[in-house]
Amino acid sequence: MTAFKINRKLKKGEYKIEEVFSGLEDSWIVRNVLKEEFEDMKKTTKIRIVECDGYMWVEDADGSIYICQKYLRKGNERDIYLDILHELIHVRQWKRGADLFDRRYSYAERPTEVEAYMYTVEEAKRLGMSKEEILEYLTVPWENREKILELAKRLNVL
Repeated sequence: MTAFKINRKLKKGEYKIEEVFSGLEDSWIVRNVLKEEFEDMKKTTKIRIVECDGYMWVEDADGSIYICQKYLRKGNERDIYLDILHELIHVRQWKRGADLFDRRYSYAERPTEVEAYMYTVEEAKRLGMSKEEILEYLTVPWENREKILELAKRLNVL
């Protein structure tokens, strides 16, 4: 993660991945999972910085990554690093036709989320994050604690 940089000063608007983040090529996920798909993502995936409360997500209408400006400016660097990699997995899923928001599943049970977290947890372990830090990373305000603990077990965090 040492080469990872965030351009935190960007205004609301549309950007390319490399205008917002640098150093992603050095991540385990890009090198071993996304591989050459990342080159295509750099050319075609739009990053949209918007005013909102929250973090980031992939818009299933067009595969763009939306990032809340406040999170981009003030969020923890390690969390943003893991989040953008998580969202790039979702872009890959979207390009392959997956339903990113399949309502048949809760958030923590949704196959697309489990896959994306599987890779980001691997990256978190490579960064030396403790089980407690990873569990904190997995915790989101829209999912209950029980489901997050089940997800953590499924991902071999606990």
